[in-house]
Amino acid sequence: MMAEQEPSSGDKRPASVDQTSTHGFAGESNQEKKRKKWEAKQAKKKEIQERQSERQAWIEKCQFCSQISLDQVQKVRQQLSEDSDGDKYYTRDGSLSSLLRPYLDLKDGPTKHDKAKMFIAEGTETVRVLVQQCLKSNTNENNSSVQVVSLLVKPATLFDEPVKLINDIQKLINTNNNGVNEKDESSMEATAPPFHVLVGTEDSLSAVAGFHIARGALACGIVPQRDESWLDSFLDAKEKMKSRQLRILALDGISDTANLGSMIRCSAAFGIDVIVLSNDCCDAWYRRSVRVSMGHIFNVPIVRVDDLAGTIRNNFSSSQRNITSYAAVIDLDADLVLEQIGKDEIPQRWCCVMGNEGNGISKNVAMACTSRLRINMVHGVDSLSVPIATGILLHGIKEREKSYEQ
Repeated sequence: MMAEQEPSSGDKRPASVDQTSTHGFAGESNQEKKRKKWEAKQAKKKEIQERQSERQAWIEKCQFCSQISLDQVQKVRQQLSEDSDGDKYYTRDGSLSSLLRPYLDLKDGPTKHDKAKMFIAEGTETVRVLVQQCLKSNTNENNSSVQVVSLLVKPATLFDEPVKLINDIQKLINTNNNGVNEKDESSMEATAPPFHVLVGTEDSLSAVAGFHIARGALACGIVPQRDESWLDSFLDAKEKMKSRQLRILALDGISDTANLGSMIRCSAAFGIDVIVLSNDCCDAWYRRSVRVSMGHIFNVPIVRVDDLAGTIRNNFSSSQRNITSYAAVIDLDADLVLEQIGKDEIPQRWCCVMGNEGNGISKNVAMACTSRLRINMVHGVDSLSVPIATGILLHGIKEREKSYEQ
């Protein structure tokens, strides 16, 4: 008589319940629970596979989207290493190597585009703000838009909540399509966004950047070229607006990019119209500055001038502009103390000037300003970090400015 064959250990599906089992009703109940758990697991696995298939089909359907693998990254690196041109220039030939080149080995320094700088944005929220800035530009809400070249994102960042960048991309496409239904996925084929989307795993993104990428999103774009002529045109346009309200932040010799990023973020929070940098300020478009600004660098125009003191004296303080400038100082003999200024005592058109982290505002810049302004602090504390002081002053001045009369 042959012995009854034991079930294979490799069969993961629960065995059917034996009605004659000596385990009784409790045994049948446990087996039923195991069966339902196994079925739920299989259903979840199928759901994930179907979702991945749908996403893959979407990527293949959209001409502005490409999926990258580790093998492709290595091939691109090999190809570029054999290129006789050592400079990291971005070209618009649409090839994968040209799209990935700005992101390669980000620690090595800035990328160039036809001898113009490109910036790199990191982090899901920063990249989201950048994409939304494109939408504002299309709807004429932003006359200082930033040109985006590409996004480099993980699938979850593109398709899943809470980020789900595909929603912002779809809105941008719908705007280009003059209001096509946002839920109509076929509209993706009609008009592409003004940038390319590269999708890869976390390992693929890390292999491109040269270090571990955990934030799930990168983007690159062209740094806006703004000079003093642009500043004049910007101020002229503000003169013609119904509201004559104007808020400017001028920075003299800021040397730390993280501080600069924080000050840009403060500027966005308190309605600054434009940020003016002295020629010796650090690069506002450095990766750390862009990241710390949380993407608000895309919403507040920034311009660098050769002579900040001359710009304040000859441009801002001119009878045509009539912009009151406040030099932020820690001197006890300052002309004004923020907390002692009453409501509506600040004019509608003003400029707050912040100085270097260690040395403050240079003498010639301070002399060019209308007044010296300090924050009142308790005895024993004579200064604050420049980003915190910037936030306090911008908020305080804004709260004390004259209200706009219709």
